[in-house]
Amino acid sequence: MLMLTSVPRSIAGFLASVLLISAAGASLSSASASAGGFAGVPENDECAGAIVLPEGTSGPFDNSSATSSTPPFLCFTAEKDLWFAHTASCTGTLEVSLCGLAAFDTVMQVYGGSCANLFSIGCNDDACSLQSRIEFAVVQGATYWIRIAGLGSSAGEFSIFLDCDSSAGDETEYPGELSVSTKLDKATGLAKLKTTVPSVFEKYTSFQFDCDPIHDGTWAVDARGKLTADITIQDLQRILDGVYGSGVVRVSSLLSSKTKLKVKEGRNGKPGTVQLSVKARVLIAGGDPIDVQLKFKGSERVI
Repeated sequence: MLMLTSVPRSIAGFLASVLLISAAGASLSSASASAGGFAGVPENDECAGAIVLPEGTSGPFDNSSATSSTPPFLCFTAEKDLWFAHTASCTGTLEVSLCGLAAFDTVMQVYGGSCANLFSIGCNDDACSLQSRIEFAVVQGATYWIRIAGLGSSAGEFSIFLDCDSSAGDETEYPGELSVSTKLDKATGLAKLKTTVPSVFEKYTSFQFDCDPIHDGTWAVDARGKLTADITIQDLQRILDGVYGSGVVRVSSLLSSKTKLKVKEGRNGKPGTVQLSVKARVLIAGGDPIDVQLKFKGSERVI
């Protein structure tokens, strides 16, 4: 199951997308034309030559002969980037995925705006093994720009999957408290910490959830009707950034993770409740382990 990096869903984000529909649509018309370019360089080597992608799976593409354009990627150093454009067919959540569709370590960044005035919506490295996946809020008719590259100078063939889900905006909110605690190997030199902060668990009908600093959570229902949840390594990084400060520790890999999600529907005028627990062991830069435990309890917001 994926995870990505999802971008926090917000009213401000939706309004920004609405304002960009006209300008981005105009940019798309020029982007859909072949950019030509230098011999051996792909036509979509720069944003102006972005290849227009429909929903579904497109490709294969190959970034082996691509150059590296600006601006730099926000999440990791990546080179040999190719550009793509997509006009959203719905208002909801757009999934852009390379999961199982690339044979090299990919990095993906998504933008709004136009080629002359881009703004970042999200960036992802390893949502699924060494491949990238991002889900983000979109507005029907707005154009978004997708930039694919290899971590470092990795290159090869890849395909891209896109899917727009209009149900992702249907959500249930559960305000509550989020507690985070850590247990560290002595070699790290970091203190064990525990903190509790207000948060809101947002459960979407498209099997996604937010619970800041978790932005990319997903949930599923097994054959017995039990809910199972998952979070990304990027979410764990945000959790540790919140506890120790941004950049103090850098997650290098996820050793193990166990999540539980329990949702109780409201009855007889009483609001529903949600409980989430996460236990994960990660390795940080230097090879030292950290155990992270997260718990959330909240009650349904009744409007």
